[in-house]
Formats: sequence, C-alpha cells, structure tokens
Amino acid sequence: MKKQHVQLTEADRSYLGDLLSKGELKVRVQKRAMTLQMLDRGMSYV
Repeated sequence: MKKQHVQLTEADRSYLGDLLSKGELKVRVQKRAMTLQMLDRGMSYV
C-alpha cells in the first residue's frame, strides 16, 4: 500500500483547528479531522 501524503492550506489547518476546539463533534468527524492533521504533519496511517 502506498503512503498517502496530504498538504493542507493554512485555511484548512485553521478550519480543522477551530472544528476540533469546539469539542461537540461526532466521533467519526473528530477522528477524520485529527487524521488529516496528522497526515499533514508527515505521519502516516499505515
């Protein structure tokens, strides 16, 4: 399986940060947002 690389824009990063800081998300949405942030930092999900 190939590693997936994600590069978020500054607007995307701030949107995800704001979304996660609210604390009232469904678990699925929260995990996806956290995964996008981790992939943007260079981590992989494999």
